[in-house]
Parts: sequence; C-alpha cells; structure tokens
Amino acid sequence: MLVLVNLKAYPCDPGEIAAAVKDVSEETAARIGVVPQTAQLESVAQTGVETWAQHVSPVAQGSHTGSLLAEAAMTAGAEGTLLNHSERRLRLAEIDDALSAAERAGLETCVCANNSDQIRAVAAMGPDSVAVEPPELIGGDVSVSTADPQIVEDAVVATASIDTDISVYCGAGVSTGEDVHAAGELGAEGVLLASGVAKADDPRVVLRDLVAGVWTGERPYTDPDENLSIGDIKPTRADSSTVSRSEELYRRYEAGVSGIEPQSGADKIRQLSRMNDLQSDNDPQDGLQTVIQRWLS
Repeated sequence: MLVLVNLKAYPCDPGEIAAAVKDVSEETAARIGVVPQTAQLESVAQTGVETWAQHVSPVAQGSHTGSLLAEAAMTAGAEGTLLNHSERRLRLAEIDDALSAAERAGLETCVCANNSDQIRAVAAMGPDSVAVEPPELIGGDVSVSTADPQIVEDAVVATASIDTDISVYCGAGVSTGEDVHAAGELGAEGVLLASGVAKADDPRVVLRDLVAGVWTGERPYTDPDENLSIGDIKPTRADSSTVSRSEELYRRYEAGVSGIEPQSGADKIRQLSRMNDLQSDNDPQDGLQTVIQRWLS
C-alpha cells in the first residue's frame, strides 16, 4: 500500500513533513511518499524520502518558458509524478504527452481521474498507476472509500479491463487509518491525501495512524468462494493460498461475472472522445487523433 502525501501549496514546512515521513516509514516499513512544490523537490528528496512531483509539463526540452521538464524534476530527486490532478487538469492529448515526458525521464506515473469512465480512458495510455478522486470530496472530511465505495471498486474493475499491471489508488478526504484500510478492502493499492497531514499539528501522529494495521507491499485477500460478491471479500494476512484483490477482480472480469464486457476498438475510441469532451473547454477533437493512433498501435 502506497501512501502519497500531497503538500499542494499549503503553508507547511516540507522539511518537517519529510522528516516525519522518513521516521514513520523506517518504523513501520510502510511505503510513504511526499509530493512537494516544484521548488522544494530537491530539499525534500535530500532527506531520503520517496519524492514525487505534483506535475510535469507535456513538453520536451526547448522553448517552453514556465514549464516543468520531467528531466528537471528527475534531476531534483523526484522518483514519480502525479498528472491530471483535479486542481491541475490536462487535456487528453496533454496527458499522453506528459506520460511520454515522464517515461523519458524514468519517472513513475500516476494519472488522476474523476470516475471509472475516465479511469478506463487514461489507463489505455499506459501509466504505472491511476487514482480515482471525485472532486467534490477533495479537501473534505469524508473519505471517498466511505462516501462512495462503489466508485473505487468500479475504478479497479475498469483498470483491470485495460491492463492488470496498472495499480489503482484512491484519494479525496482520506485522513485516517480507517480510510486507508477501507480503500484497501475495496481493491486500491494506494491512497492520495493532503490536508490531513499537511495541516496536522503533529504529522507523525497522523502518519502513524494512517499506516497502522496496513500491510506492506501488495495487500493480500483470501481466495473467495465463487458465490461471494466483490463486497464480501475480506482481507487477511498473507499466506501461500492468498491472491490480491486486483487479481481477484480481474479473474471475475475474465469470467464475465463483473458485469463489464471487454471493449471493442470503436468503444474505446468513443470513451477517449467522451473523456476529452469532459476535460477540455476548447475543441474536444484537438489532438485526439494523435492519441488514438498511438494507443491503438
């Protein structure tokens, strides 16, 4: 289970939070990353914690004043980057180009989206992970895993319908260990959170609660009886007879019990078009053909 702490532009001390993350990671062996402002990437990375960029620009080296090159983020110490966060939205073609830039620099990628339809579309572009974050819950006190658990399960199944190697994270309102545990029960392999840690009086206390009882590595699940519904699958400690939640969901998808049928090429193109319409205030077809051709090749 990955816990990514997005510091956004909050008036917090990134060094203090990075130190807290390092301490708790070493105490618990949990994987926790910090996502600071661009100017703070290097100082945070120097603490030894896993460091991610909040965004990289969909450009290569050249005449791009004000852009954040993926290579610059990597040189500063970033190991990964978020893309298309609800507060830093990109058009579909820009997501594709930003993924190419991140791949060029060797950065791990997590593309954010609002719902399972968008998750399926961005998964088709081959990121390392996707994160479902309903915008209306971001910054609130209610976790997505509590307020809308179905959207997390739908995102897991939608991603598995494209590529089972892509991890699924969830975010929006995550602030407690119970939220993280609930996300894992729904099939998520990581969580994104921000204010719960960035605004905390004592980040260590919050971080310890977040990772309390969370298994490190891939969260295991008992191999369920075929009569159980997805919601009936319960977590258990790892042993030789366990399978991951994502593997189980994909097995059900393959068996046709998930209720989601494989998409045809035409269906996928229509999905890409719908996502582009949702994300762009400009010409919804601008750059779409380039993305489709790359994705279908």
